Amino acid sequence: MKTMDGITRKKAMRFVIMAQSAGMLATILFDNGFMLAYLSKIGICSADVLMFLSLPSLIIFVFLVPAAHMADVFGKKMIGSIGLVGTIIGFAVISATGIFSFQAAISTVFFGILLFSIGYAMFVSGWFALLDPIVPVEFRGRFFGNLRLSWHITGVIFTLVVTAFLKIYSSISVYQIIMVGVTILLFARLFFYVKLPEIDKHRPLPDSFGKSIAKAMAIPGYLPFCAYTFFIMFFTGACPWIFSLLEKDVLKFTEYQIVLLGNLLFVGSIIGFYFGGKVIDRYGTKTIFLICHMGFGAILVLFVLRNVFSTSLLVSVGILTILFGIVRAMSGIAITTEMMSLISKENKSLSTSLNFMMYSGGITLSGMLSGKIIDLKLLSKSWIFFGLKMSEYDTLLLFCAMMIFLSVILLGLVPSVLQNKQIETHYIPQGTR
Repeated sequence: MKTMDGITRKKAMRFVIMAQSAGMLATILFDNGFMLAYLSKIGICSADVLMFLSLPSLIIFVFLVPAAHMADVFGKKMIGSIGLVGTIIGFAVISATGIFSFQAAISTVFFGILLFSIGYAMFVSGWFALLDPIVPVEFRGRFFGNLRLSWHITGVIFTLVVTAFLKIYSSISVYQIIMVGVTILLFARLFFYVKLPEIDKHRPLPDSFGKSIAKAMAIPGYLPFCAYTFFIMFFTGACPWIFSLLEKDVLKFTEYQIVLLGNLLFVGSIIGFYFGGKVIDRYGTKTIFLICHMGFGAILVLFVLRNVFSTSLLVSVGILTILFGIVRAMSGIAITTEMMSLISKENKSLSTSLNFMMYSGGITLSGMLSGKIIDLKLLSKSWIFFGLKMSEYDTLLLFCAMMIFLSVILLGLVPSVLQNKQIETHYIPQGTR
């Protein structure tokens, strides 16, 4: 392929896949139950664990758009490299938490997550814009499909190994050793990232931050679509964490079982990415949005009714977790595809980050509100629903399911659904989510 700044496109795309396969493991630990088990091991209560797990999304929500503006002004690669250094330092701090006293550990966890999340926001703010000129249009579908599958498969294999270790050894030191290994892999991502060429180096005199935001918000159909992204993540964003807390506090699953079930979420994501892209290519994003919106609600209801199945709880919960992963992945593909069809070429980093900010904002509010509800003990810890014993976590899941069904009208905020149009689907980047 064509040479760019002394490196071929093929080699650059290989570096992208290697970088994300190494670096995304740190993010996966926040989603697959590992970090939940680690924080619980330290002695942090379930409500505070949910708050801590929501913190990265809150920080990304606050810092992503300003970081994207800096990327457009000072250079995507420079801002991204500084951000990756922040992720390394932040995750190293989190890894060291277990050696401190309980009070010091809480402060250390907060500081580590803060550094990691700010760094991640800086990195992802210019990620799509950096890759845009590297990956030829005719290869984008296949490339981003391979990218998604590569780091998800790597994550699944890694989590299986971690689960095996935790089944035998579950001391804090084992958790720390695993996290130190992931910190080393964050160094590997930085190594491959700095080798990527920044092709689009010419930066004209930028607009002010406010004017850039105004231009992005003025894109036809974009602001309503961002609103839909926020609401769907508000009703579903905290659900995987609620699953894990329910498994820990109500079903009394072991630590390795919780991590294993978290791994099944990523198995579902791999399936969803594979079939989601094919469905979009054939039927467009409208079909995916309709399927996923109702699918989220149906899966949450089935999770609440898990005791009616004849299989063991571990099997039924595992199947529902896989299904949730499939729907979440397909929804993510549809959201990103729709976003890329709407944004303009001007201020591309900021435009893409605005949607990602709303995505993170929905997860943030979902997780923190759920955590505060649990902390204030506003819900009954035990109640009966059609003869089935329910918990406070089931109440949250049932509420989310009801709101998803009732908010089906919000699909009218999605341009492809409202206008019944077929959008271009050759660009489906999901390399960071």
